[in-house]
Amino acid sequence: ASDFRTAWTFWTDTVGAEGLSSWGEPKYAGSVKLGGGSVTVAAGEEGPYEELGYDVRHGRPQIFLKTPDLRALHRRMVRKGAKVLAGPLTTHWGAKCFSAEGPDGLVVVFVEGK
Repeated sequence: ASDFRTAWTFWTDTVGAEGLSSWGEPKYAGSVKLGGGSVTVAAGEEGPYEELGYDVRHGRPQIFLKTPDLRALHRRMVRKGAKVLAGPLTTHWGAKCFSAEGPDGLVVVFVEGK
């Protein structure tokens, strides 16, 4: 979103998702728990997020979903022809994950975990 506070209010107040963390000074990004995964809410500069291989665009959330067997899911998605953007890799914050693009352009980051 172009305005972090508006996006954060939508996900935490309107949707009712639990705010997990926010970062930046002033606050420009955060993560909310949604079911077994999370949504990253960000504002500020648009552009490439090289580590996970996608572009940050206003109004387009990145969905983070947990999977117990990251490598097996990655192999399956590659075999089925999915557009994998990056990974599997260990991110700068220590998560093992890979990113993929859905048919509608939505970025999904699969994170190893229970």
